[in-house]
Amino acid sequence: ASVITQAWKEPAAWYAGVTAAIDVVVIDPLSAVASALDLDFDRSNSEFIKFYDRIVQPVTTAGVTVSMLENVGHAVEAKSRAKGASAKADRADLTFSCAVTSSPPGLVVRAQKVRMVRAPFKRGDEWLFTRDDQQIERRTPADVDEGADSFRPTGQMQRVSELIESN
Repeated sequence: ASVITQAWKEPAAWYAGVTAAIDVVVIDPLSAVASALDLDFDRSNSEFIKFYDRIVQPVTTAGVTVSMLENVGHAVEAKSRAKGASAKADRADLTFSCAVTSSPPGLVVRAQKVRMVRAPFKRGDEWLFTRDDQQIERRTPADVDEGADSFRPTGQMQRVSELIESN
């Protein structure tokens, strides 16, 4: 919080310090920035754009990579995008979503938006980060279980279904 508030107060000093010594900046989570700066990124595109134009864009233009991590919304249609203002996705060159997988236990990362023409991957590409051996492997369509996104009832729904069937 102290770094981001100082950067907000003195953007020229932020730019000079970051571009001279840092290759990658990671902000995790982005909602902490909004809180530290008393801005509302969830409802206000203009407040997010003000932050982005003042803190992020100058250093990315100079070649620094800025990765902003954000929680996803809870609505069904929002499960693969950051919650809040649409400008978050509009301004990003790359966006990714994550999903937990149980077999094998791990995390699937999926490229949602790829604006960069020289990126070594395309929209829809996936990688599996396995928990047990800490390996990362690129997934191909053949690796993805066709039924993975199909509906599976919860235990309680299964019991209700069985009760209805028995009566």
